[in-house]
Amino acid sequence: MADDLLSAFCLPFSCPPFKENNHDPPITVAISNHEFDLQDLLLRLTFDNICGLAFGRDPETLALGLPENAFATAFDRATEASLQRFIFLEPVWRFKKWLQVGMEATLTSSVAHVDRYLSAITKSRKLELSDGRRDYDDLLSQFMKKGAYTDAFLQHVVLDLVAQPSPMAVQ
Repeated sequence: MADDLLSAFCLPFSCPPFKENNHDPPITVAISNHEFDLQDLLLRLTFDNICGLAFGRDPETLALGLPENAFATAFDRATEASLQRFIFLEPVWRFKKWLQVGMEATLTSSVAHVDRYLSAITKSRKLELSDGRRDYDDLLSQFMKKGAYTDAFLQHVVLDLVAQPSPMAVQ
């Protein structure tokens, strides 16, 4: 029963770059270039799948050439800057925040970028669901279908879903 539920829910979202964009699998592309970073490929695969489950969009970090993705980069930098707050003494990072220097400046700009990205996704998804153009099965759409929540609440839910299992924080 649990396997059927997992298959029914997760398989439509697994490896979206391969299904929707008809890309070669990233390992094939990487091997054809004779060197690759397996950890980077697995991080990108995980991030794409988590985003697919959370808000039904593929950030395409596994596209041909393994391009840098602004959302993934901003998310990664915000995570790293947040983790540095646990390393430094509170007065030190608060002073850096007040001056907007170092990782605190990075945190501010990265959080703003992630916020804009998730805001755009939330607004476009509300329009698509209200028009009935497409029926989505991702978690953001399920929250939207179940109740009337504010955009800020929906953005926080999606961000929590993406941030919790993210292996980028481990990197």
